[in-house]
Amino acid sequence: MGSIIKVNEYKDFGNNAIMTSDGSGNLSTQKILYPAFRANMSGNQSISSATNTKIAFDTMSSDNQSWDTNSAYDTSNYRFTVPSGQAGKYYFGGYMRCDGTGLNNVQWRYYLNGASIAFTQNISTGDSWTGFGASSYPLIMDLSVADYMEAWMYSASGSSILIKAASGDAKCSSWFGYKIGT
Repeated sequence: MGSIIKVNEYKDFGNNAIMTSDGSGNLSTQKILYPAFRANMSGNQSISSATNTKIAFDTMSSDNQSWDTNSAYDTSNYRFTVPSGQAGKYYFGGYMRCDGTGLNNVQWRYYLNGASIAFTQNISTGDSWTGFGASSYPLIMDLSVADYMEAWMYSASGSSILIKAASGDAKCSSWFGYKIGT
């Protein structure tokens, strides 16, 4: 014979709700991994070689392929800013598709408060690359309130360099971040 425990809310010792039920089997938990964002590009972006260029992740579309849980992502400045009360450790990542000729030393760069802090490097030496992907490596940062993060791109050489926004319905370039702890 088994036992049944019926509760609508679990609380911690500080009387904070950890998990609640609406009585129909739907559970609500604490908001973990918040704030969070995923930003996409509304159009392709041309860049010059040997120049650091901020990537124009300028859209929060309504197609469930992007989000901003705390209104902390600025689509006009292409940056995520840590909201009040949300200092802590954050995880960032992303990807982009670059088209061009003679691309070499393509880098995804992370900027913190306007300064380059880390980058990943994808080296190519071919004469023509089409659909060359540059993925960021995961970055975990301890951020304070009002710190801001941006995604930038650099290519040591190449011509007709284009960061692709989409191919059909698929997003080719995107970046994201979310809080993982304090």
